Amino acid sequence: MKCQLCDNWFYQETIFGNLFEFPQICAECQRKFKAEPKIESYPFSYGVLDHIYLYSDIQINAKQKHYLGEKHVEFFLMISGKRLNQAILLFIDDQMYNSFSEWFPFLKPFGSIGIMSLTRYDFDGFMNFF
Repeated sequence: MKCQLCDNWFYQETIFGNLFEFPQICAECQRKFKAEPKIESYPFSYGVLDHIYLYSDIQINAKQKHYLGEKHVEFFLMISGKRLNQAILLFIDDQMYNSFSEWFPFLKPFGSIGIMSLTRYDFDGFMNFF
């Protein structure tokens, strides 16, 4: 079988437990891309910005982001249901992060803002916007 994340071929023994459910990613990618949810909070004058992400120290290409984003939809929906104290909850990617300084001033008055992403983004450089 071909791994959906690294495109390497891998073999997994077929047993009764996985007879009708073929693995889509190899064992190495299962270890590498094991989701570990983390939250970072950035206080600002109107409230707090909570950044929720799954992967902190790995580079993810566009194909991997697409696959992992589809696999973690339920996780992000669960988090959004439990984070009811957030006035706004956004899912961001590289493009939104790069334009942060353009759109964040419009969200500041809402106070409690939640940002979710697959990878960690460094908001320390934007502290002058807080």
